[in-house]
Amino acid sequence: MADHLKSLRMGLIAGCNRTLINSLLDELLNEKILTNREVDDIDEGIKECSKKMQVLVDTVWKKGKKSSLIMIQTILKRDPMLKGLTLNVNSNKDNPDPGSSPYMIYSILSREKRTRLALIICNVHFTHLDKRSGAKHDVDGMEKLLEGLGYRVRTRTNLTAEDMLETINSFAREKEHETSDSTFLVFSSHGLKDVICGTDTEVTKNENSGQEEVKNVLPVDKIFHILNNQNCPALRDKPKAIIIQACRGHDNGKVWVNDSALPSVVQENLEADSMRKIQRESDFICFYSTTPDTVSVRDPQNGSLFILRLIEHMKNDAYRYSVEKIFRNVQLSFKDQVQMPTLERTTLLKKFYLFPGQ
Repeated sequence: MADHLKSLRMGLIAGCNRTLINSLLDELLNEKILTNREVDDIDEGIKECSKKMQVLVDTVWKKGKKSSLIMIQTILKRDPMLKGLTLNVNSNKDNPDPGSSPYMIYSILSREKRTRLALIICNVHFTHLDKRSGAKHDVDGMEKLLEGLGYRVRTRTNLTAEDMLETINSFAREKEHETSDSTFLVFSSHGLKDVICGTDTEVTKNENSGQEEVKNVLPVDKIFHILNNQNCPALRDKPKAIIIQACRGHDNGKVWVNDSALPSVVQENLEADSMRKIQRESDFICFYSTTPDTVSVRDPQNGSLFILRLIEHMKNDAYRYSVEKIFRNVQLSFKDQVQMPTLERTTLLKKFYLFPGQ
Protein backbone atom coordinates (compact mmCIF):
# COMPACT_ATOMS: atom_id res chain seq x y z
CA MET A 1 0.00 0.00 0.00
CA ALA A 2 2.93 2.34 0.59
CA ASP A 3 4.07 1.76 -2.99
CA HIS A 4 0.51 2.41 -4.18
CA LEU A 5 0.40 5.76 -2.40
CA LYS A 6 3.82 6.61 -3.78
CA SER A 7 2.64 5.82 -7.31
CA LEU A 8 -0.24 8.28 -6.84
CA ARG A 9 2.11 11.05 -5.81
CA MET A 10 2.05 13.23 -8.93
CA GLY A 11 -1.66 12.71 -9.55
CA LEU A 12 -2.46 13.84 -6.02
CA ILE A 13 -0.21 16.86 -6.43
CA ALA A 14 -2.03 17.77 -9.65
CA GLY A 15 -5.51 17.33 -8.16
CA CYS A 16 -5.01 18.68 -4.66
CA ASN A 17 -6.72 21.65 -3.05
CA ARG A 18 -6.39 23.41 0.30
CA THR A 19 -9.57 21.92 1.73
CA LEU A 20 -8.39 18.39 1.02
CA ILE A 21 -4.95 19.03 2.50
CA ASN A 22 -6.40 20.51 5.68
CA SER A 23 -8.70 17.50 6.05
CA LEU A 24 -5.81 15.10 5.53
CA LEU A 25 -3.66 16.86 8.09
CA ASP A 26 -6.46 16.77 10.69
CA GLU A 27 -7.29 13.12 10.05
CA LEU A 28 -3.68 11.93 10.01
CA LEU A 29 -2.97 13.87 13.19
CA ASN A 30 -5.98 12.29 14.90
CA GLU A 31 -4.82 8.84 13.79
CA LYS A 32 -1.37 9.62 15.25
CA ILE A 33 0.25 9.09 11.86
CA LEU A 34 1.56 12.64 11.83
CA THR A 35 3.01 14.49 14.79
CA ASN A 36 2.11 18.06 15.70
CA ARG A 37 5.55 19.12 14.51
CA GLU A 38 5.06 17.46 11.12
CA VAL A 39 1.64 19.06 10.70
CA ASP A 40 2.99 22.50 11.58
CA ASP A 41 5.93 22.08 9.19
CA ILE A 42 3.59 21.27 6.31
CA ASP A 43 0.75 23.64 7.17
CA GLU A 44 2.73 26.71 8.18
CA GLY A 45 6.15 26.11 6.72
CA ILE A 46 5.08 25.59 3.09
CA LYS A 47 3.10 28.13 1.06
CA GLU A 48 2.33 26.36 -2.23
CA CYS A 49 -0.56 23.89 -2.17
CA SER A 50 1.13 21.45 -4.55
CA LYS A 51 4.31 21.48 -2.47
CA LYS A 52 2.28 20.78 0.70
CA MET A 53 0.78 17.69 -0.94
CA GLN A 54 4.17 16.55 -2.20
CA VAL A 55 5.71 16.68 1.28
CA LEU A 56 2.60 15.14 2.86
CA VAL A 57 2.61 12.13 0.53
CA ASP A 58 6.37 11.65 0.92
CA THR A 59 6.06 11.80 4.70
CA VAL A 60 3.21 9.29 4.92
CA TRP A 61 4.30 6.61 2.46
CA LYS A 62 7.62 6.31 4.27
CA LYS A 63 5.69 5.42 7.44
CA GLY A 64 4.51 2.16 5.92
CA LYS A 65 1.47 0.19 4.76
CA LYS A 66 -1.04 1.11 7.46
CA SER A 67 -0.35 4.83 7.34
CA SER A 68 -0.59 4.84 3.55
CA LEU A 69 -3.88 2.94 3.62
CA ILE A 70 -5.44 5.41 6.06
CA MET A 71 -4.36 8.34 3.89
CA ILE A 72 -5.86 6.78 0.75
CA GLN A 73 -9.11 5.99 2.57
CA THR A 74 -9.27 9.56 3.86
CA ILE A 75 -8.78 10.91 0.33
CA LEU A 76 -11.64 8.77 -0.98
CA LYS A 77 -13.87 9.89 1.87
CA ARG A 78 -13.01 13.59 1.78
CA ASP A 79 -12.67 14.24 -1.95
CA PRO A 80 -14.70 11.94 -4.26
CA MET A 81 -13.30 13.79 -7.28
CA LEU A 82 -10.01 11.92 -6.75
CA LYS A 83 -11.68 8.51 -6.49
CA GLY A 84 -10.97 7.62 -10.11
CA LEU A 85 -7.32 8.49 -9.64
CA THR A 86 -6.78 6.43 -6.49
CA LEU A 87 -8.69 3.37 -7.68
CA ASN A 88 -7.51 3.33 -11.28
CA VAL A 89 -4.01 4.71 -11.16
CA ASN A 90 -2.64 2.41 -13.86
CA SER A 91 -4.93 3.94 -16.47
CA ASN A 92 -3.65 7.45 -15.79
CA LYS A 93 -0.65 7.44 -18.12
CA ASP A 94 -0.60 11.20 -18.18
CA ASN A 95 0.92 11.49 -14.70
CA PRO A 96 4.70 11.80 -14.65
CA ASP A 97 6.79 9.00 -13.17
CA PRO A 98 6.57 8.86 -9.35
CA GLY A 99 10.09 10.19 -9.08
CA SER A 100 9.51 13.16 -11.35
CA SER A 101 10.00 16.62 -9.96
CA PRO A 102 6.79 18.57 -9.18
CA TYR A 103 8.49 21.57 -10.72
CA MET A 104 7.83 20.03 -14.15
CA ILE A 105 4.24 21.20 -13.65
CA TYR A 106 3.35 24.85 -14.29
CA SER A 107 2.82 26.48 -10.91
CA ILE A 108 -0.36 28.36 -10.09
CA LEU A 109 -0.93 31.46 -8.02
CA SER A 110 -3.26 31.45 -5.05
CA ARG A 111 -6.87 32.27 -5.81
CA GLU A 112 -6.68 35.39 -3.65
CA LYS A 113 -3.77 36.86 -5.61
CA ARG A 114 -4.21 35.75 -9.22
CA THR A 115 -6.11 37.60 -11.95
CA ARG A 116 -6.66 35.04 -14.69
CA LEU A 117 -8.10 36.35 -17.97
CA ALA A 118 -9.54 34.58 -21.01
CA LEU A 119 -10.69 35.94 -24.38
CA ILE A 120 -13.48 34.60 -26.57
CA ILE A 121 -14.08 35.93 -30.08
CA CYS A 122 -17.09 34.53 -31.91
CA ASN A 123 -18.34 35.68 -35.30
CA VAL A 124 -21.89 34.69 -36.25
CA HIS A 125 -23.09 37.29 -38.78
CA PHE A 126 -21.06 38.18 -41.88
CA THR A 127 -21.45 40.70 -44.66
CA HIS A 128 -20.47 38.32 -47.45
CA LEU A 129 -20.51 34.85 -45.84
CA ASP A 130 -23.15 32.55 -44.42
CA LYS A 131 -24.50 33.02 -40.90
CA ARG A 132 -23.02 30.54 -38.41
CA SER A 133 -26.20 29.33 -36.74
CA GLY A 134 -25.63 27.66 -33.39
CA ALA A 135 -22.30 29.37 -32.71
CA LYS A 136 -23.80 31.20 -29.72
CA HIS A 137 -23.87 27.84 -27.93
CA ASP A 138 -20.07 27.70 -28.29
CA VAL A 139 -19.77 31.04 -26.54
CA ASP A 140 -22.16 30.19 -23.72
CA GLY A 141 -20.51 26.84 -23.05
CA MET A 142 -16.94 28.15 -23.09
CA GLU A 143 -17.83 31.13 -20.90
CA LYS A 144 -19.27 28.86 -18.21
CA LEU A 145 -16.35 26.45 -18.45
CA LEU A 146 -13.62 29.09 -18.19
CA GLU A 147 -15.39 31.04 -15.46
CA GLY A 148 -15.67 27.82 -13.50
CA LEU A 149 -11.92 27.40 -13.85
CA GLY A 150 -11.29 30.84 -12.35
CA TYR A 151 -10.88 32.99 -15.47
CA ARG A 152 -12.50 36.38 -16.02
CA VAL A 153 -13.78 36.03 -19.56
CA ARG A 154 -13.72 38.85 -22.10
CA THR A 155 -16.22 37.99 -24.85
CA ARG A 156 -16.41 39.81 -28.18
CA THR A 157 -18.76 38.95 -31.03
CA ASN A 158 -19.08 39.84 -34.70
CA LEU A 159 -15.74 41.57 -35.24
CA THR A 160 -14.10 42.56 -38.49
CA ALA A 161 -10.63 41.21 -39.17
CA GLU A 162 -9.10 44.51 -38.09
CA ASP A 163 -11.20 44.59 -34.93
CA MET A 164 -10.13 41.05 -34.06
CA LEU A 165 -6.50 42.06 -34.39
CA GLU A 166 -6.98 45.13 -32.19
CA THR A 167 -8.92 43.10 -29.61
CA ILE A 168 -6.08 40.58 -29.31
CA ASN A 169 -3.53 43.37 -29.03
CA SER A 170 -5.57 45.02 -26.26
CA PHE A 171 -5.97 41.69 -24.48
CA ALA A 172 -2.20 41.12 -24.57
CA ARG A 173 -1.68 44.53 -22.94
CA GLU A 174 -3.99 43.81 -19.97
CA LYS A 175 -2.13 44.46 -16.69
CA GLU A 176 -3.94 41.53 -15.06
CA HIS A 177 -1.66 39.13 -16.97
CA GLU A 178 1.19 40.19 -14.69
CA THR A 179 -0.57 38.52 -11.75
CA SER A 180 -2.02 35.65 -13.76
CA ASP A 181 -0.62 32.13 -14.17
CA SER A 182 -2.16 31.18 -17.55
CA THR A 183 -4.61 32.27 -20.22
CA PHE A 184 -7.07 30.91 -22.80
CA LEU A 185 -8.04 32.43 -26.15
CA VAL A 186 -11.01 30.92 -27.99
CA PHE A 187 -11.91 31.73 -31.62
CA SER A 188 -15.11 30.62 -33.35
CA SER A 189 -15.65 31.75 -36.93
CA HIS A 190 -15.43 30.84 -40.60
CA GLY A 191 -11.89 30.15 -41.76
CA LEU A 192 -9.37 28.20 -43.78
CA LYS A 193 -6.03 26.61 -43.00
CA ASP A 194 -4.03 29.40 -41.37
CA VAL A 195 -6.60 32.23 -41.24
CA ILE A 196 -9.74 33.16 -39.30
CA CYS A 197 -12.49 35.19 -40.97
CA GLY A 198 -13.75 38.54 -39.81
CA THR A 199 -17.29 39.69 -40.41
CA ASP A 200 -16.00 41.67 -43.41
CA THR A 201 -14.09 38.85 -45.13
CA GLU A 202 -14.58 38.76 -48.89
CA VAL A 203 -13.81 35.99 -51.37
CA THR A 204 -13.78 36.69 -55.10
CA LYS A 205 -12.61 34.77 -58.14
CA ASN A 206 -9.91 36.28 -60.35
CA GLU A 207 -11.30 36.31 -63.88
CA ASN A 208 -7.87 35.85 -65.45
CA SER A 209 -6.41 33.10 -63.24
CA GLY A 210 -9.61 31.54 -61.98
CA GLN A 211 -8.13 31.54 -58.47
CA GLU A 212 -10.00 32.68 -55.38
CA GLU A 213 -8.80 35.88 -53.77
CA VAL A 214 -9.47 36.71 -50.14
CA LYS A 215 -9.61 40.01 -48.28
CA ASN A 216 -9.86 40.89 -44.59
CA VAL A 217 -8.77 37.84 -42.58
CA LEU A 218 -6.80 37.26 -39.38
CA PRO A 219 -3.71 35.04 -39.86
CA VAL A 220 -3.41 32.58 -36.96
CA ASP A 221 0.28 33.39 -36.88
CA LYS A 222 -0.62 36.91 -35.75
CA ILE A 223 -2.12 35.52 -32.53
CA PHE A 224 1.13 33.78 -31.64
CA HIS A 225 3.15 36.84 -32.65
CA ILE A 226 1.15 39.17 -30.38
CA LEU A 227 1.36 36.82 -27.37
CA ASN A 228 4.94 35.60 -27.74
CA ASN A 229 7.66 36.20 -25.16
CA GLN A 230 9.02 39.23 -26.96
CA ASN A 231 5.73 41.09 -27.39
CA CYS A 232 3.82 39.99 -24.29
CA PRO A 233 6.30 39.73 -21.39
CA ALA A 234 3.46 39.61 -18.83
CA LEU A 235 2.63 36.09 -20.06
CA ARG A 236 6.21 34.92 -20.44
CA ASP A 237 6.79 31.44 -18.95
CA LYS A 238 3.04 31.00 -18.47
CA PRO A 239 0.88 28.52 -20.42
CA LYS A 240 -1.20 30.06 -23.19
CA ALA A 241 -3.96 27.87 -24.68
CA ILE A 242 -5.39 28.84 -28.08
CA ILE A 243 -8.58 27.07 -29.20
CA ILE A 244 -9.85 27.57 -32.75
CA GLN A 245 -13.21 26.40 -34.05
CA ALA A 246 -13.16 27.04 -37.81
CA CYS A 247 -12.96 25.21 -41.11
CA ARG A 248 -9.58 24.96 -42.80
CA GLY A 249 -10.52 23.91 -46.33
CA HIS A 250 -13.16 22.85 -48.84
CA ASP A 251 -15.45 19.86 -48.77
CA ASN A 252 -16.00 18.18 -52.16
CA GLY A 253 -15.00 21.41 -53.91
CA LYS A 254 -17.83 23.42 -52.40
CA VAL A 255 -17.24 26.88 -51.00
CA TRP A 256 -18.51 28.00 -47.58
CA VAL A 257 -19.42 24.55 -46.32
CA ASN A 258 -20.23 24.36 -42.59
CA ASP A 259 -17.81 26.91 -41.09
CA SER A 260 -16.52 27.70 -44.63
CA ALA A 261 -13.15 27.91 -46.33
CA LEU A 262 -10.64 30.47 -47.50
CA PRO A 263 -7.32 30.33 -49.37
CA SER A 264 -4.27 30.48 -47.13
CA VAL A 265 -2.28 33.64 -46.60
CA VAL A 266 1.45 34.05 -46.22
CA GLN A 267 2.64 34.33 -42.65
CA GLU A 268 4.61 37.45 -41.86
CA ASN A 269 8.27 37.28 -40.97
CA LEU A 270 9.02 37.89 -37.29
CA GLU A 271 11.99 39.97 -36.26
CA ALA A 272 14.47 38.72 -33.69
CA ASP A 273 14.88 40.42 -30.34
CA SER A 274 18.11 42.36 -30.67
CA MET A 275 18.13 43.58 -27.06
CA ARG A 276 18.22 40.33 -25.13
CA LYS A 277 18.31 36.70 -26.13
CA ILE A 278 15.06 34.98 -25.19
CA GLN A 279 13.07 32.14 -26.68
CA ARG A 280 10.63 34.06 -28.85
CA GLU A 281 7.82 31.53 -28.73
CA SER A 282 7.22 29.08 -25.88
CA ASP A 283 4.55 27.84 -23.47
CA PHE A 284 1.82 27.68 -26.13
CA ILE A 285 -0.69 24.93 -26.85
CA CYS A 286 -2.98 25.39 -29.85
CA PHE A 287 -5.95 23.10 -30.40
CA TYR A 288 -7.61 23.38 -33.82
CA SER A 289 -11.03 21.89 -34.51
CA THR A 290 -9.84 20.10 -37.65
CA THR A 291 -6.81 19.26 -39.79
CA PRO A 292 -5.64 21.52 -42.66
CA ASP A 293 -7.79 21.55 -45.81
CA THR A 294 -10.85 19.99 -44.15
CA VAL A 295 -14.17 21.18 -42.79
CA SER A 296 -15.31 21.50 -39.19
CA VAL A 297 -18.82 20.31 -38.25
CA ARG A 298 -21.32 22.60 -36.54
CA ASP A 299 -24.85 21.73 -35.42
CA PRO A 300 -27.15 24.77 -35.94
CA GLN A 301 -29.17 23.72 -32.89
CA ASN A 302 -26.42 22.83 -30.42
CA GLY A 303 -23.17 24.41 -31.59
CA SER A 304 -19.86 23.04 -32.82
CA LEU A 305 -19.17 19.36 -32.20
CA PHE A 306 -15.55 20.13 -31.36
CA ILE A 307 -16.45 22.71 -28.70
CA LEU A 308 -19.16 20.48 -27.23
CA ARG A 309 -16.76 17.58 -26.78
CA LEU A 310 -13.98 19.80 -25.50
CA ILE A 311 -16.27 21.21 -22.80
CA GLU A 312 -17.42 17.72 -21.85
CA HIS A 313 -13.88 16.37 -21.46
CA MET A 314 -12.68 19.45 -19.58
CA LYS A 315 -15.55 19.18 -17.10
CA ASN A 316 -15.00 15.45 -16.57
CA ASP A 317 -11.21 15.31 -16.43
CA ALA A 318 -9.69 18.70 -15.51
CA TYR A 319 -9.28 17.56 -11.89
CA ARG A 320 -6.99 14.67 -12.82
CA TYR A 321 -5.52 15.16 -16.32
CA SER A 322 -3.27 17.80 -17.83
CA VAL A 323 -4.60 20.01 -20.61
CA GLU A 324 -2.49 18.08 -23.15
CA LYS A 325 -4.04 14.78 -22.06
CA ILE A 326 -7.56 16.23 -22.20
CA PHE A 327 -6.96 17.53 -25.72
CA ARG A 328 -5.64 14.13 -26.84
CA ASN A 329 -8.74 12.45 -25.43
CA VAL A 330 -10.91 14.85 -27.42
CA GLN A 331 -8.96 13.82 -30.52
CA LEU A 332 -9.61 10.14 -29.80
CA SER A 333 -13.34 10.81 -29.55
CA PHE A 334 -13.32 11.89 -33.23
CA LYS A 335 -11.78 8.68 -34.56
CA ASP A 336 -13.28 7.66 -37.95
CA GLN A 337 -15.37 10.85 -38.16
CA VAL A 338 -15.43 13.62 -40.77
CA GLN A 339 -13.07 15.89 -38.84
CA MET A 340 -10.02 15.35 -36.66
CA PRO A 341 -8.97 18.02 -34.14
CA THR A 342 -5.27 18.70 -34.16
CA LEU A 343 -2.64 20.08 -31.79
CA GLU A 344 -0.34 22.60 -33.45
CA ARG A 345 2.61 24.78 -32.48
CA THR A 346 2.61 23.28 -29.02
CA THR A 347 5.62 24.55 -27.07
CA LEU A 348 4.63 23.79 -23.48
CA LEU A 349 7.76 23.17 -21.41
CA LYS A 350 5.91 21.66 -18.44
CA LYS A 351 2.67 19.86 -17.69
CA PHE A 352 -0.30 22.27 -17.72
CA TYR A 353 -2.84 21.31 -15.05
CA LEU A 354 -5.89 23.47 -14.40
CA PHE A 355 -6.24 22.60 -10.69
CA PRO A 356 -10.02 23.23 -10.48
CA GLY A 357 -11.11 24.31 -7.03
CA GLN A 358 -7.81 25.94 -6.17
